[in-house]
Amino acid sequence: MINTKIARFYVALYGILALNSVNSECEVKDLVSQCGGFCFRAIWPILDHISYHHGSGSSLSDVNRQDSQLKLDDIGRQLAAQHQIQSSLASSQGEAKKIIPKNFEKIGTGFYYIEQNQKLNWFAAGDFCRRKGAHLVSFSNITEFNDVSAKTINTNDYWLDINNLGNKGEYISSTTGNIASFLKWQSSEPSGGSNDHCVLFYNYEIAIWPILDHISYHHGSGSSLSDVNRQDSQLKLDDIGRQLAAQHQIQSSLASSQGEAKKIIPKNFEKIGSGFYYIEQNQKLNWFAAGDFCRRNGAHLVSFSNITEFNDVSAKVINTNEYWLDINNLGNKGEYISSTTGNIASFLKWHWSEPSGGSSNNCVLFWNSVMYDRTCEQLTLFVCEIDV
Repeated sequence: MINTKIARFYVALYGILALNSVNSECEVKDLVSQCGGFCFRAIWPILDHISYHHGSGSSLSDVNRQDSQLKLDDIGRQLAAQHQIQSSLASSQGEAKKIIPKNFEKIGTGFYYIEQNQKLNWFAAGDFCRRKGAHLVSFSNITEFNDVSAKTINTNDYWLDINNLGNKGEYISSTTGNIASFLKWQSSEPSGGSNDHCVLFYNYEIAIWPILDHISYHHGSGSSLSDVNRQDSQLKLDDIGRQLAAQHQIQSSLASSQGEAKKIIPKNFEKIGSGFYYIEQNQKLNWFAAGDFCRRNGAHLVSFSNITEFNDVSAKVINTNEYWLDINNLGNKGEYISSTTGNIASFLKWHWSEPSGGSSNNCVLFWNSVMYDRTCEQLTLFVCEIDV
């Protein structure tokens, strides 16, 4: 059973601004494969012009002279086109940078909101961040951790996006569903207590906090310099991979803003109605691990918008099985919240006896075309949804 009443400060990271972690200039090498249809169409008139002259019936010498000049002209036009493409992409990136929620401040290469007054439990803090289009802070390396820590009050605790709710032995980022890429544990952490599930930081150190009890935290000596150095070496390698992934994401996002890119649908997702879904029919996971699975696949636990979508997906599942939704009341017992948006769930179709309101029934599933609240630790099948 999870008690969700423990309140802590929190730091929100504005996820879209991962754009700023890489250089804003794009090097264009292969116009077709790297930039897609947008770039290709930019030079299509040039290719068409060359084709026209090659088939015009001019003499070989005339064609050779024409071709030489056209090649020079072509190079000039391609360079101009590349400059225009880079300017357009940089301009689009500039537009994206402007969409910063109120009260987020630039720290290092990212944008963060640091809550210094309102204390919330881990679930409610995550919902708050998602309502702002952000997520609980997820540190990538020692530099980012130190930069943000320097802006906090050292005597306060602040929630991170890390937890071991899905699997006791793994510390997972609730943002990505992957194992946390950076941890700088206090010397006595992680404690490994049976009630320790969610991770916070204070005074330049990280600790796992017991969910069931609100106990005082012991200020320990922290990690040694050699521990940090070893950790940072590995993180530099990890950071290179993330920056390369971020570059790809930036290019996809910018191309999408110009209407050129189509969403890549992960394997095994099927089109149902107007959306794409993955229906797990074999592996049963608790609610937290199911959400992590979906996020690792670029998706989220299904969040129904209306009766039509609900009926369409329900028709594809096995009615005798139960399937997790993205809905929970972990942050506030009286509210059923979408973990995808942080807002109150837009569609609910309860069984006539639900919600039961039991103290441990905090997560929502559906079965036989109606919804029930259940304990989040229950092992259940699930449905992932990808936004397109």
